[in-house]
Amino acid sequence: MKKILLFVLVLVCTVGIVAAADIGNLKVSDGFDNLGNGSYSNSADKIEIDVFDKDVDDFFKNSTDVNYTVVPGATPNTFNFTDGVNNETGVVELIELDGKKMAVSFWTDYNGSHVDLKKYDDALNKFNQLNNVTPLDVK
Repeated sequence: MKKILLFVLVLVCTVGIVAAADIGNLKVSDGFDNLGNGSYSNSADKIEIDVFDKDVDDFFKNSTDVNYTVVPGATPNTFNFTDGVNNETGVVELIELDGKKMAVSFWTDYNGSHVDLKKYDDALNKFNQLNNVTPLDVK
């Protein structure tokens, strides 16, 4: 029984380590709460930030299988996206920080054409300024 419990504990710890994004020391604007694992939330402005360091190329490709669409964004090398499966709309970019490529997504949990993406683009630009990064070309 002790061996089973030890195995389960090791398994839980391993899964947690694999799922967590190693995001370094990112800076976000005032008003964002750090939710851990590369996620931040600003409830007042209804802006979520997620930072991903795995499978980053997938964020910049249209996929009819999962109802995910990207189009060029207002800021060069950024993309506006809609995610019909997760009911999200936002702006995504590819950055490099500490030698690691990361997809950074600024989004809201509403998937609709009336979402004003300017405030998400503004949040992205402020994030880039705070972290001294620029969006990379995804080609």
